[in-house]
Amino acid sequence: MKIIAVNIRKTHEKKGPKKATEEAWKLNEDKFRENRPEFVIGVASGKIHGYYKFQNFLPDIKSKRLIFSLTECDSLEIDKIDSFTNGKNLKYFVIKHKWEIK
Repeated sequence: MKIIAVNIRKTHEKKGPKKATEEAWKLNEDKFRENRPEFVIGVASGKIHGYYKFQNFLPDIKSKRLIFSLTECDSLEIDKIDSFTNGKNLKYFVIKHKWEIK
């Protein structure tokens, strides 16, 4: 299982965690295609504010971002993600070292 954490600190209160997570991430499209995640979490100030299953993405030429299409995770998936991230405090979580859950 692959997971990616998106920093939504600046926008989650205005837009809500799902919308902020869908629009927040600037990525190299080719690298992203190689490492497509199964799950995306929206993180602000070290805390997870949204758990989502990755559906698809669209490049946004104007903002140079990838826009995600996401659906809410169920409780079992949330438990798996929380177990992997040692709870909800991700202040020092480094996603590149924990990209893949086995």
